[in-house]
Amino acid sequence: MNPTKSASKSQKTTNDPRATAGKDNPFQQILVLEQAEQERVQKEKNGMEEEENQAQQACEKREATAEQEQKEKAKKELKKYKEDDLAPMLEVAEGDAAERVKQLEQQYEKNADALAQKLAGKLMEDDSPILA
Repeated sequence: MNPTKSASKSQKTTNDPRATAGKDNPFQQILVLEQAEQERVQKEKNGMEEEENQAQQACEKREATAEQEQKEKAKKELKKYKEDDLAPMLEVAEGDAAERVKQLEQQYEKNADALAQKLAGKLMEDDSPILA
């Protein structure tokens, strides 16, 4: 080292920001790197959000498809139940109803004459409102 020159005299210091703007000092390099990293992180974040949106849409589409398939399956099962189980039940019920109607008609025919005579007898009594 030269004893006539000191370290403080050998450094060129300037307060002009334009003089340091053209040079790459460590702080500017750090700022450039940080900005590049922020841009990279933002791109990565945007890519992840897009991927998440695509996955969400695919999931919703699969759910809608599965729901539609379940509806169709349920309709087929209901139709099969209607044809296989309800049709015979309905036939039995119709047969039972027809038999019950026939029994009621027979009971009416059997008791019709007796009921008609009883009604006629009530009407012919002295205190009947029809004769008044």
